[in-house]
Amino acid sequence: RSTLFPYTTLFRSIPVIALTAQAMQEDIDKAMNYGFKDYITKPFDVRGFLEKINTIIDEGDAKN
Repeated sequence: RSTLFPYTTLFRSIPVIALTAQAMQEDIDKAMNYGFKDYITKPFDVRGFLEKINTIIDEGDAKN
């Protein structure tokens, strides 16, 4: 966890997708353990990225 961006309960409810060039399974596991909603490696498919965003939005709507 970064000291520059304190992780509080306020931010836990905001879904975050990691977008990175790091594609090792260890990196993916670490990010998911930190609480990322999804993990996408570069280069990435824009259409697939937008579909993931829509899925996350739909999941949030279903909870409310």
